[in-house]
Amino acid sequence: MLAVDKAEDLLADYFKKFGDYLLNGGEIEKLGLTLVMKEMQNVANLYESHRLYVYQSCMYVFHRLFVEVDDNMQDGESIEDIFAKVQKIFESYHLDSIYYHLNLVFEFLKLEYYNHYKVYRQAEKYFEEVNDACANLLVNYSTYTFPAQFLISKIERHLRNGTETELYAENETVFEDFEVDSQDVPKHIIYVLYRALSCYYVDKFDEAAKLINNLLNEVSLKKYPYAQLEIKSLLALQYVLLKDYELFNQLSNSIQRQIRLFGKDSCENIMLFLKILKIATSEAKKEKAKKISNLIPRLQATSVTYFAPTRLIKLDEKFIKMLPEI
Repeated sequence: MLAVDKAEDLLADYFKKFGDYLLNGGEIEKLGLTLVMKEMQNVANLYESHRLYVYQSCMYVFHRLFVEVDDNMQDGESIEDIFAKVQKIFESYHLDSIYYHLNLVFEFLKLEYYNHYKVYRQAEKYFEEVNDACANLLVNYSTYTFPAQFLISKIERHLRNGTETELYAENETVFEDFEVDSQDVPKHIIYVLYRALSCYYVDKFDEAAKLINNLLNEVSLKKYPYAQLEIKSLLALQYVLLKDYELFNQLSNSIQRQIRLFGKDSCENIMLFLKILKIATSEAKKEKAKKISNLIPRLQATSVTYFAPTRLIKLDEKFIKMLPEI
């Protein structure tokens, strides 16, 4: 019982730490996750216990997909073998209420596993089930997984399928009774940005700007400076589309001050994104679309280790045409 209690504590601790890692992408946060992972393995090795195995698997599979993504943990069991073994445990203890609820976590992990390896046809088998339980997953499962990851994957799926305009209407039903928990800052940030991006894709820029502004005013982002830059950049885009150039200039000056503090090398993606917006709003009329088209591949080639919502903006011809005065 003590080992199971310890495993539950480690799970909750791991996913709390993962939120910090996702928003900062730092090596120290990554090391912290790996250490919790090792401690979980030590606890699970103490006893032959199906409960400990299931808890360890929740963490281990997630770690392989989102932290050690270069697959340098290949010495362990394969993820497919883990899924099969966990399924057998669930079937053997079908009256166990914890396993009944954890089934959703493993449906979510299977979805993310197939997403990770780009086997999208297989991923679709799990998407509908997880999507139907989306609000339940977000509210009740933060100690067993990182539910907000589903919202990121959901946007990516819609962008892949060219159905991003469907998100806004769908949110009305999916999140009808959803209560936002602003104490869980990483989850809150991802949820609000997900809603804002859903507004952006149906041209409701005013609503998107309002959501992002409220987020910046309500939540302290001192712990997450890169996330703050990303959020401000997303807001800057809404101001450009709303043709509110005064607010855009104020915000872009604030972003540039922050970039100078961090050093340009660590914020190249934000710099390029801001440059695109600056070209769109500049008074020089010559070849704006061409200049922006030249910058887009450079922006797409930058790599970031943290959650970057500006990456969820489709940088295509339609995007360029949407920008005012192009």
